[in-house]
Amino acid sequence: MPSGLFLLMGVIMKEIKNEKVCSVVIPSYNEGKTVPYVINEVLKAKEVGEVIVVDDGSYDNTEQKIEKFKTNPKFIYIKHNKNRGKGAAVKSGV
Repeated sequence: MPSGLFLLMGVIMKEIKNEKVCSVVIPSYNEGKTVPYVINEVLKAKEVGEVIVVDDGSYDNTEQKIEKFKTNPKFIYIKHNKNRGKGAAVKSGV
């Protein structure tokens, strides 16, 4: 795991078709180098029903780095036009 990778993630439990699954919210601000790794690791967990990445106004290559995940039905991408802070990013994902 890359150093400094401990992003605050929100985890929401849901029941879908009588099966408990998690929705994981990953706030991201200029995390182009690390967020693909985090997404891959989260998607490996069988309990994860969806991964919600909230790009909080990044100006690096974050959006380009997560482009490959956009076709995954478990992946949701939300983009803020400007940085609003980690709390706002988590709230947007919930």
